[in-house]
Amino acid sequence: LATQNILYYDPHNKEYTGFLKILKGWCGGKGRVSKVMNLDFIHTLNGSPCFIQHYDCYYDLRERFFLCTAAFRRIMPDKQRSLTWVVDRGIYSLAALRRIVAMGDDIITWEKGYSRDGWDLDSRYETFVCSRARNNSTDLRRYEFRYQASRWDRDTRFGCLVVRARN
Repeated sequence: LATQNILYYDPHNKEYTGFLKILKGWCGGKGRVSKVMNLDFIHTLNGSPCFIQHYDCYYDLRERFFLCTAAFRRIMPDKQRSLTWVVDRGIYSLAALRRIVAMGDDIITWEKGYSRDGWDLDSRYETFVCSRARNNSTDLRRYEFRYQASRWDRDTRFGCLVVRARN
C-alpha cells in the first residue's frame, strides 16, 4: 500500500435483513426498493482489499466517495500523495469528477449514457492484447482492445479513451 498509486473504489450494496429501522434504497440484487446497506471497498491494483466503509442510504455514492477516501487517507503512510481512482459505476457527475481532480487525484471511470458514438474511423488507434485463464491454466481466452485517446468533449481538462473490446 505504501507504493500503490492506483486504487479501485468498489461500491456494493446488499439487502439488509436485520431488525433495525434503516433507510430504504434500490437493491439491484433484488430488483426492488428494500432496506439496503452500502459497502464501499478500496482494493489495490492486484485486487487485494485494503479498506472498507459501511453506509446506509443517507449518502449517495458521489458523497460517500469523498467520505470514504478521506477516512482511507487518514490511515495511509503518505497522506498527501496523488492517487488514481478506478471507479466502476455511480460516480459520474461533472461536479464530483472536478472535485476529485481539485484534490490532486486522477479518476478513471465510465461515461454515463455513452451511446457508442465516440469511435473516429479516421483517427489512429492503439491495440493491446491480454489472455486470461478460464477453468484451468491451459484454457486461455484472448482479449483484444483497441483504443483512441482524445480530450473529453464535456470538459477538455479530462482525457477520454474510447475502447473497443473483442474476445
